[in-house]
Amino acid sequence: MPTSGTNEIDTRGMLSIHNALRRALNDSTAQIAAVPDGPKEAQRYLDYLNDVLWLAGAHHDTEDELLAPKLKRRAPQNDTTWALITSQHHAVTSCLETVEAAAEHLSTAGSPGAKKALVNACRALYEILDEHFRVEEQDVLPVAAELLTRAEWGAMSVTMLEDYSGARPWLPFGLVYEAMPPELQEMMLAQAPTSVSDMWRSRGAEAFAAEMAAIRGTGNSG
Repeated sequence: MPTSGTNEIDTRGMLSIHNALRRALNDSTAQIAAVPDGPKEAQRYLDYLNDVLWLAGAHHDTEDELLAPKLKRRAPQNDTTWALITSQHHAVTSCLETVEAAAEHLSTAGSPGAKKALVNACRALYEILDEHFRVEEQDVLPVAAELLTRAEWGAMSVTMLEDYSGARPWLPFGLVYEAMPPELQEMMLAQAPTSVSDMWRSRGAEAFAAEMAAIRGTGNSG
């Protein structure tokens, strides 16, 4: 059993990931509808959406690998919650695959029907993620704060950051960063690998701001 005490771990970082994904998927309806017809016109938004989907998938993969096994061992009395979380993760994975397929179709077709299918898929993903996040925030994060060490908790964020293999690491990082209160932003930069924090300070923050102005301006989502 770890020596960490109750509430010693600050779990707001996971809440920030949840809220970043909620915003991105909730905004998607207006943003997709505003994309002009045609595959080339849709590509900028689809590049952004792919990073959003990466963040959702990486978040859940990290939980499955580094969070769930520890909590199941240390709090077996919560087996009903762990079973629900596992079931929800399977549903999220299936929904992510549906969104990815719809995005791929839009990238080749660029038609109004393809846009509508992607809107519907993103809305379904938002709904299932929001429900899942509520369970995590109510029933999982308090247990994690009590039963995990700081090192164990911090390893999840580091693993996620190191696993990103795309061309724009500043995008998923920025989505989470902007969802954090200022004091947590400073903690995130202090705890991130040096390559990540240097990237963000040198060019990432500016690149993220420019990209999101374009994406959010398309859908007037603020």
